[in-house]
Amino acid sequence: MEQEPNPKPPHRSLKIALVAGAVCLAVAGSLAWVARQQRPMATEGLVHNDITTTVFWVGEPADNSNAGIHNRSSTWVEDWEGEFGGVDDPKNRCDKLPCGFTPQENPYYFALPYNDLEQSCQAKASQTSVPWFNGPPAEGNSIIKNRWIKIQFAGKIAFAQWEDAGPLGEDDVNYVFGSAAPNYQPSGLDISPATAEYLNLDGRGQTSWEFVDEQEVPDGPWRKTITSSPPDCAR
Repeated sequence: MEQEPNPKPPHRSLKIALVAGAVCLAVAGSLAWVARQQRPMATEGLVHNDITTTVFWVGEPADNSNAGIHNRSSTWVEDWEGEFGGVDDPKNRCDKLPCGFTPQENPYYFALPYNDLEQSCQAKASQTSVPWFNGPPAEGNSIIKNRWIKIQFAGKIAFAQWEDAGPLGEDDVNYVFGSAAPNYQPSGLDISPATAEYLNLDGRGQTSWEFVDEQEVPDGPWRKTITSSPPDCAR
């Protein structure tokens, strides 16, 4: 007797449809993750008023005024002075910039007392407390380095990028991303010489600050050179 051809395996078309659907979902999920990374960060509740603000600078030597911590390095970059291009000396200025060289990174920078990376380069568990956290970044990358804030002092406004942790401490989540007062009472915000000069802040003052999206940063001297370098951990 002549054998009939083998019948088509049952539900083959259903299996193909399921596989295609899974691929589409995976692609859609990837696109959604990218979109989440690009969306504006949440800033609700992140306005900090009457914050004691002091001045620090790239290349600042260690002494009693800064708890013996030099600023040749930042919390993210070992050779911060080299990447900046020199010492950002507040006593040797030429039109709000250090004399003798052109900064290779934004001279409008600041420090807040938080770092989202461990010394081992692993992300801290507290990284999920950052309002714009949308999933872990690639290993060694920071989701806070180079972020912007708006600073107000005595009727003037300046914008600056986050390039170090300080003035003291790297885990003050409740202050930086919440409504608590800074753990370190003498100062809750460090700003660069250029930022201080623009605001007419002479060494120490009470400022207000808040996080802003880069797209909200207006034209000004802070946009002439924008820092985009990653931390050493990501290189």
